[in-house]
Amino acid sequence: RDQTGNCEVVACDKHTEAGLAEQSREVLGQIAAELQECAVEARHKALRPALVKVLESQVQEARRLDEETQSLKGELVKQRARTAQINRNNAMLTHQMAEHQIAQRP
Repeated sequence: RDQTGNCEVVACDKHTEAGLAEQSREVLGQIAAELQECAVEARHKALRPALVKVLESQVQEARRLDEETQSLKGELVKQRARTAQINRNNAMLTHQMAEHQIAQRP
């Protein structure tokens, strides 16, 4: 009972208090969720410049590696050409030595 002796008012007040407390919890939960979302967005925004720098660095490294690969491919083509020439020279010398040995037989 309240001071006036009215039980209904007290019950109504307690019900209203419980309802308001529940609403407050819901609102606080929504605010907490929104704050969490804002924090995530802020982290993403803060990380974006660093991520862009990392990606730009990776692109530059990829370009450098591509240039190096192209250069190595060019060297490989030259080495293959040299190897082919050496093989031709060896074949010619082997043939000449065989001819020379045949010519020296009695």
